[in-house]
Amino acid sequence: MPAASVTSCFVCLQTFLLQAGFNHDYDSVSRDIPPYDHLLRVLPRCFTEVMLRVANPIRPLFPTAFKYGPKGSAAFLAFQREMGILLDELQARGPPADDDTDIGSQLVRIMGSHPEISRDRILSEIGILFVEG
Repeated sequence: MPAASVTSCFVCLQTFLLQAGFNHDYDSVSRDIPPYDHLLRVLPRCFTEVMLRVANPIRPLFPTAFKYGPKGSAAFLAFQREMGILLDELQARGPPADDDTDIGSQLVRIMGSHPEISRDRILSEIGILFVEG
């Protein structure tokens, strides 16, 4: 049964990405067991790292001072890189059509009308959408 539940999670992820306007394929549906560095295996490590950073804001400044700090930092950076790929793909498409209301298009519009919002903030927003989607 675990294999069936993992497969359904992969299908949900792919469906979310397409519906939200992120036309990116993580090849998650066709994989039985993703490799160690695949985004779906990085996510749990990243979530743990974010939780630990909320509990201790000094953690990202001195990762080697904490048990599993370097591993958590690596997972966080890997996740941010993947969200950066999604953002770059969105931006490469150019301005969205007026009738395009998917989430990705809304983010592009917000970035255009609010240049004061940092790329890191947008990456975090995409990450939240990615996780909560």
